[in-house]
Amino acid sequence: MTLLILSIATSFLTVIFGMPTLIKVARIKQLVDEPGNDRKLHHRSIPNVGGVMIFAATLFTSLGWLTILDVDFQYLRPWLVVLSAAVPIFFMGLKDDVMGISPLKKLGIHIMIGFMIIVLSDIRIESFYGIFGVETLPLFVSYFFTLFVYVVIVNSINLIDGIDGLAGGWGVIAMASFAFWFYLTGQPGAAIVATSLGGSLLGFLIFNFHPARIFMGDSGSLIIGLITFVLAVKVIETPISHLPDALLGVSKPVVAMGILAYPLVDTIRVFFLRVLKGMSPFSPDNLHIHHVLIGRGLGHRKTSILVWVWSVFFSMISFLSISTILPGVSITIHFISYMALAILIGALPHLIPKGSKA
Repeated sequence: MTLLILSIATSFLTVIFGMPTLIKVARIKQLVDEPGNDRKLHHRSIPNVGGVMIFAATLFTSLGWLTILDVDFQYLRPWLVVLSAAVPIFFMGLKDDVMGISPLKKLGIHIMIGFMIIVLSDIRIESFYGIFGVETLPLFVSYFFTLFVYVVIVNSINLIDGIDGLAGGWGVIAMASFAFWFYLTGQPGAAIVATSLGGSLLGFLIFNFHPARIFMGDSGSLIIGLITFVLAVKVIETPISHLPDALLGVSKPVVAMGILAYPLVDTIRVFFLRVLKGMSPFSPDNLHIHHVLIGRGLGHRKTSILVWVWSVFFSMISFLSISTILPGVSITIHFISYMALAILIGALPHLIPKGSKA
């Protein structure tokens, strides 16, 4: 527990003290996001390279405390693969923030790096654990399904980074949930990585909550997506021998899905809305949940806080999904819960009266 607190403090303070300088440099170098089309909800030039400090603080904090924890490299070895893969992901995101990269090229890089992580670290989804009646996956299916999950998670989190404080706040909640799980299940290496990123995002929120002084950009959101993917897979593949008695009836896939509920629901919802409107499912638009809520007059702060509350709620539900009485109850309850959330989100424009912007 002491190392977890120290990792939070280290990354948090690194961002707090480093971000003002980064903001000044970004303004001097004109590394800013200009207001423009209808999808952009800001009205002034704002630096968009906050991911530089998030990445640096997370990387050095994780490596530092993992090294102190793990003198025999038991925990550090797989994380060296992941954190090494984070470097090209970061630079790809930074280049996209500054110069722009075609979506197809980004997808190709994601697939290559995702496959490298899965093969070299052997971090992959090996079983559905009874969902849809499926247990252990064949090796070939395991690799390619995990790669598909990687692409979905990374892009889902990238897509929710649309208003002040939303992605950063969601990331803090997700990392806290992951850290809690790994602490309970005796996986200190994963817990340190979660708290390192969580502390970085907590520091970033001070500069990003409305009115934002800096955006994280793709260089930040892609790093959150990468680490979230790895942590989610490690939750799903937690050995049963690591589970305390209180968690023996919990569905591990449901815990991961509960933590990821908001970005996944938003992405699936937008995908289908675009298809129904005759648009390409990959075309940019203003159909995301945060656009809908802003359009109803909630403003950046209220919209972000509402999403945070949803995220905390679904994370809590996932940890309480004990199915020791009837097998499959947990999966059924969560499927119904996610459907209800999707319906609620789709109905929000009709349920929330228009008001003045907050």
